[in-house]
Amino acid sequence: MLGKGSFGEVRQASNIKGNFDCAVKIIKKSAIQKNKILVELMQNELKVLEETVYINFWLILIIYN
Repeated sequence: MLGKGSFGEVRQASNIKGNFDCAVKIIKKSAIQKNKILVELMQNELKVLEETVYINFWLILIIYN
């Protein structure tokens, strides 16, 4: 596990077809339902990543019950 927060956690993963590691953000579905602002926060996070990361990146969100 790379990190853990109030809404979920981030884990390291490997891309099977490519030869690189990536991060997977796992978010509890109940957290999104209880905190509608979370959707906006996730969108803001993605915008920041798009503007600041100079290499290709993968963002994978897993939402679970």
